[in-house]
Amino acid sequence: VPLLHGEWAEVKTLVIGEVVPAVKEGDEWAVHTRKLSYFSRLVDAERFKHLTLVEIQRRGLEHSREVAMLGDGAEWVQHLADYHRSDALRILDFPHAGQRIGEIGQALYGERDPQASQWTTERLHQLKHEGPTSLLAELLTFQKQYPGLETLENNAAYLQKREAQMQYPLFQQQGWPIASSIAESANKLVVEAR
Repeated sequence: VPLLHGEWAEVKTLVIGEVVPAVKEGDEWAVHTRKLSYFSRLVDAERFKHLTLVEIQRRGLEHSREVAMLGDGAEWVQHLADYHRSDALRILDFPHAGQRIGEIGQALYGERDPQASQWTTERLHQLKHEGPTSLLAELLTFQKQYPGLETLENNAAYLQKREAQMQYPLFQQQGWPIASSIAESANKLVVEAR
């Protein structure tokens, strides 16, 4: 979030909500959450992990039958989930996966090349509806074709490490959301405005 005098800082935000059954919106099924509560702090990850305990206990997360953790894939987020609910299903926020895929497309085809946009759109559709297996195999092929292409290597490694967290067709079938937009908007609406 922006601070005074043009500085920026990373505010950590935990959003807890209850998932409701999916509803049809146009051609797609959409999963929403209700009864949202927010907890944000401008602290390091270790301190945040301990501070969130109060909100997690207030909401009764330890008694929930099923828990999913949606996040941007950062290691500190994984540690947060491990600390509070090691059994939580881990889901990589779809837009964060998409950002990585978009960067790969631009590295392969050029930033302004329409082919980069087309490739990215097709891979996102494939990832959302078929899962990560084909995409990750294709990225391995590209890594062999373009050794040393740093953007490809870094983003492919990030995605490969999070393969289990990108099983989007399964997550959607189980009724879980695949985007953490409620946390992203909380940073803008709650923290930034304040």
